[in-house]
Amino acid sequence: MSYDVIYLGGGPGGYVGAVTSALLGQKVAIVERKKIGGTCVNIGCIPADAALAGADALYSYSLGVFDGKISLNFKLNVQRAREIAKKTSEMASSVLSSLGVEVIAGEGKLVEKGIKVNGKILEAKNVVIATGASPNTADIDGIDSVKPITRDNFWDIEDLPQRVVVLQGGEPASDMLEIAQILSSAGSKVTFLDENDEIFPWEDPELASALREALQAKGMEFKMGIEPISVEPGKVVYKEGDEEKEIAFDALMISYGWMPNVEGAEEVGVETELGFIKVDEFGRTNLPWLYAVGDVTTHMSAASAMHMGRVVAYNMVGKKISMNYDQFPRGCATIPELEGVGLTEDGAKRLGIKPIVGTAYLQANEKAIVEGKAEGMVKLVADEKGKIIGGGVLGSHASEVIHEIVLAMRMKAGLEDLAFSNYEHATISESLQEAALKALSNLA
Repeated sequence: MSYDVIYLGGGPGGYVGAVTSALLGQKVAIVERKKIGGTCVNIGCIPADAALAGADALYSYSLGVFDGKISLNFKLNVQRAREIAKKTSEMASSVLSSLGVEVIAGEGKLVEKGIKVNGKILEAKNVVIATGASPNTADIDGIDSVKPITRDNFWDIEDLPQRVVVLQGGEPASDMLEIAQILSSAGSKVTFLDENDEIFPWEDPELASALREALQAKGMEFKMGIEPISVEPGKVVYKEGDEEKEIAFDALMISYGWMPNVEGAEEVGVETELGFIKVDEFGRTNLPWLYAVGDVTTHMSAASAMHMGRVVAYNMVGKKISMNYDQFPRGCATIPELEGVGLTEDGAKRLGIKPIVGTAYLQANEKAIVEGKAEGMVKLVADEKGKIIGGGVLGSHASEVIHEIVLAMRMKAGLEDLAFSNYEHATISESLQEAALKALSNLA
């Protein structure tokens, strides 16, 4: 069987890429070992967002305009999230079917100009690796003696654990923080033991610190700069400063980043770097017939994978569309949400750029105030000429607001473009205008 393109993996990158290729008139197949939608739809973004919506509704109760007492039913909240994930996966499968994309269930292996699956070799003019990544392990004595909560098994939990400990370090996984907040909102006592000095060490430190403080105010506990020593069933021993301590748990979580699923890639000559597949600005590997998108290329988010899937679909039919890797938003769907794009203030300085920064705090934003969600801020980063090179948003609707900064970067817009655009009132987006005006004053 021969195709124009085969996508190995039906997650966000593979699914969106396949849809785009089909719309461009290509004969397309997807090889997927589990469910269409991948991690994001089935056990990641979609169910997490659904369960966090329940948590958000609970936090809104604190406005003090409701009578009586209210609590979050953990089982019902998780059940609703599972149902939404199932419907979303079914919807994605229906779209693929309507476009004539052939979905092949099985464990696919990359071969020369094709995929081997279920004992057969499927040939294609082009192949796209969209196999995602798996959670990294932690090198801690005794860690294998405990079965931790993971994104894979979390949605099958029946009983709410009372004491949850999260071991975190390296480049933490945002979905573990989201799951931790789902548990905390339902009544679990959640404690993070983090080897880093701040959560999300790659993000703007003011934004990351403010997120941690906001989550602490909602009942979660963070111990930073911790050195884990050992794990045994029900207990973690760790070092805080010069003092050795221990903490009991009913459930353990581990958040040490991701390892790409690249099995078999090097066998056909694919170049990798630090375990990840190397791609050029068009998403192509060193092999002219082979492309890769998403987590396997270091761009670790569903949004990045989807964008890359669209771009490679066009490039495989002769277009020359660049990825704009520096414009991929990076986010966490906690409450409040955290989003960033481009360079942080510190990142700009490391590149020898003198950053012009403007910050607007949501405690002065009318929309945030009336919603009872005035925690957070908007930060813009520009170069010495006022061109926007990055920014971050912490707060309600951050995942919507960040797109204006992304578009500004794509259009090579400057601070004046945001400062003197017309904004609706009252909106969270107005904080972008305020941040731009403050940065302009710093530029002057």
